[in-house]
Amino acid sequence: MDAPPDKEDCHPFVAVQALMHGAGLRVPEILAWDEARGFLLLSDLGAQTAIERLDPADPQAAHGWYLQAVDLLVDWRKASRAGALPPYDEALLRRELQLFPDWYVARHRGVALDAKQQAVLAQAFDAIVAHNLAVPRVFVHRDFMMRNLIVGGDGRLGVLDFQDAVCGPITYDIASLMRDAFISWRRTSSSTSPCATGKRRGRARCWARAARAAGARTSASSTAPWSGWRCSAT
Repeated sequence: MDAPPDKEDCHPFVAVQALMHGAGLRVPEILAWDEARGFLLLSDLGAQTAIERLDPADPQAAHGWYLQAVDLLVDWRKASRAGALPPYDEALLRRELQLFPDWYVARHRGVALDAKQQAVLAQAFDAIVAHNLAVPRVFVHRDFMMRNLIVGGDGRLGVLDFQDAVCGPITYDIASLMRDAFISWRRTSSSTSPCATGKRRGRARCWARAARAAGARTSASSTAPWSGWRCSAT
């Protein structure tokens, strides 16, 4: 992995890798680390992500993958301990929610919200933040979705892209998994989605995740001199 120190800090990746490994999750092994130049030699977990194994025409075939992913989340949460990861606090929540009006609404859609619309959005964000801060705190991956789970040769799932992990709302990662912005499943009943039938706090996590995802995906598509973490295979 190539992450120049002036562009990316490898320390969170290394710290979270140790936490996940200690929790029993399959993550890349750090074989060597040139800290000064930002090079890490990692073990290869596989060549195919879980999302590549999914067939939108056959949702039932995905059941086993999702069960395995949920088991990983359980193990990850059980390892939670205070102070081990940065808090998913109000400042971070609001910064990520702001991606939605700044990047998606204004820059992508070209829409300028009037005062009334801004007030409605601010009220919604206040409710989302309040609900997210009111629930139990656990280790949170923040991008726990099928595209960040890698299929090993033995069929076990490994976890990638975990360097931004925090300690946050207990339902955030499950909302990310079940309301994946990169997957669309045909709904056969209202019970197929945990967010569709969840309680008010569960919906708040879904909205927080959705607002962040919409803004982040739009900002990521913008031209930038640095594209982030790079992994090379030889």
